[in-house]
Amino acid sequence: MRRSNPLLAVFLMAFTSAVSFAQEAGEQDELDSILTLLNQQTNLARESKINADYLPGIISIIRGEEMQKRGFLTLWDALASIPGVQQSLSSTGMRSLSIRGVGDIFEPSKIKLLLNDKALNVSASVTTGAIYDMPVQQIERIELIRGPGSATFGEFAFAGVLNVITRQNNDHYSYGIESGEGYQLTSSSYFKPFNNETTVNFNLAVRDSEGIDITATDSSPSSIRTYSPGQINNKRNLISAILDLQTTDFNAGLQIQQSNRGDYYGVNNLLPPDKKQTVISDTVISLYFEQQIALDKDTTIGWSLNGLQNSLERNALFLGSAESFGGQFNQPDVLADSLIEERRLEANLNAQVKKNNHNLFAQISLVHINVNQAERFLTLDPSTSLPTNTFYEFSPLVTPKQSRRSVSLIFEDEYSFSTDLSITSGIRYDRYNELDDSLSPRVALVWRQSPENIFKAQ
Repeated sequence: MRRSNPLLAVFLMAFTSAVSFAQEAGEQDELDSILTLLNQQTNLARESKINADYLPGIISIIRGEEMQKRGFLTLWDALASIPGVQQSLSSTGMRSLSIRGVGDIFEPSKIKLLLNDKALNVSASVTTGAIYDMPVQQIERIELIRGPGSATFGEFAFAGVLNVITRQNNDHYSYGIESGEGYQLTSSSYFKPFNNETTVNFNLAVRDSEGIDITATDSSPSSIRTYSPGQINNKRNLISAILDLQTTDFNAGLQIQQSNRGDYYGVNNLLPPDKKQTVISDTVISLYFEQQIALDKDTTIGWSLNGLQNSLERNALFLGSAESFGGQFNQPDVLADSLIEERRLEANLNAQVKKNNHNLFAQISLVHINVNQAERFLTLDPSTSLPTNTFYEFSPLVTPKQSRRSVSLIFEDEYSFSTDLSITSGIRYDRYNELDDSLSPRVALVWRQSPENIFKAQ
């Protein structure tokens, strides 16, 4: 079973810091009026990064500096401040978001999660908790669209889209301590190895917390041995590392997030022993290559290849005392080990044409998803269903080696009647190898009546 490596993380941080100190320190702030506008730009506006006021749909943008000034420690803290967003926490500490009451901890998440425009959602569990512990010092800004986005962003985007943009093209270092015997380290740096047309970015964060003391009780019968009342196991740690290479029209990168946590109130609210150890691990590894080529002043074509590997691992997860499973008080607790690993490959080809008040966008996407591994082991004897000291293999919760293939076609046309009035119409068609086809239409209107009054409908 895999574990995070703090020593490796510290070494990487020291390396990126040394590279950054080799760069010239300090950058002058220029053109404040332009930067004020750019502070509201969003990556969720297709290939063109336009001002959020021009984007169909209701979007919230929070800058990293603002999150720090407001005292937020992590991305999860900052999301709680956005109107219309509700947060849920399962008994084992799994985090989930709902927007306007759509999607919660008891049903599949309906929010598409993006890190630097790259999708992170896991098909097996629909969501992932790997990014929520990211320190705000690692983040340039977060962008959240409230409302349906399936026609544009496809699967998982029924209720909204969350995009986390990390720091780029600047040098930054931070160290902090927090309650619960916690600390965090962040470092971002960049350099230009060949010429001014090529930039390499490093972004690294390490966070660890023993968790604050919270005493809880569970609903176990008084006749069996339990660890109630006792402390919940809310220990958490994170390693987040991002390497990105940019040229004039080409971009490639590697993103690694590993979030480990304790089992909080325990499976089925059976309080675990007070050991303050991480037993659940979410790991997301993303590798991408993309290019945009301008054919002329009106036409741009692009392609991208994205690889994503997600794994959810549980090590010695407490399921209950022996008595809870029909055993004796002197027998060991019942524990579980499990692993679900999923791989996703995606290829995209797109074209954008801006002409005669039209902004046309078309894309074809090919996706292959495969459950690479799925296994589960319990300290139960399969023949007697009684507790034992030995781990026995049981059927996994997800069928291994199953796969899904899909082809998606997207077309959108943004037509500007004037500089203040535009309408966007589009349609997305998804075809799956084992599911019904899906057709998602979209019509959106934006009227900028004045700089202070903007009307949107979709």
